[in-house]
Amino acid sequence: MKHKVMRLVLCVCVLALLVVRELHADQAPELMIDSFEDQGPAVQYQPFADETVMTQAGYGVYFKKANVTVSRVERPETDKALHIQYALPPYFAWGNWASIRKEFPTPLDLSGYQGIKIDVKILTPSHARLRLTLADVATLADAPIHGADEMWWFDVPRAEVLKAQQQWVTLQVPFGAFYRAYGAGTRHNDGRLDVSKIVAYELNVLSAAGDSPQGAFLVKALRAYTQRP
Repeated sequence: MKHKVMRLVLCVCVLALLVVRELHADQAPELMIDSFEDQGPAVQYQPFADETVMTQAGYGVYFKKANVTVSRVERPETDKALHIQYALPPYFAWGNWASIRKEFPTPLDLSGYQGIKIDVKILTPSHARLRLTLADVATLADAPIHGADEMWWFDVPRAEVLKAQQQWVTLQVPFGAFYRAYGAGTRHNDGRLDVSKIVAYELNVLSAAGDSPQGAFLVKALRAYTQRP
């Protein structure tokens, strides 16, 4: 009887492992969020406060006082990438900002993934800070409501930006490294980053007080990643 019970337990364990393996087989190691190859469905980007909004190459370009140009490039060494050129004159007491926003037609479900990664190449370096933003909603019903999203930030370390000068580097950011946005113009809902309800992402450049950075960089292949056993 004892041996039969042990065999039964062993069979149950093996079956459970097979089920887990089958579930993980449906989870791709990476999910392409934005290949930057085409602009996708047309989106009418709107202001959230009194900032200026322009649509360039299918993205919403937000700023108060800045010069920003967003375009697609196709080069032998990059395939297709997004080219972002900016100039941030002094404006606020703390500095200045500009954001490039991509909204999704339906919320993106990134549950089961560990974080996001993106390939970056700095063409013209500056002292501007590079920031990645995720925007989620508390409920799926909030997805079409303008301004219902909550913003989450990750500031790319300066050393990582310097490494990206004139060469491609991959910035990999776990979801746990994002912190809730704060200050004027940011939006909050439930105070919890829900990666199963991502409605937009942003690429942001920010300057410090008194600085006037001018720079340019390329980005390509924004994707979610997971670590498979």
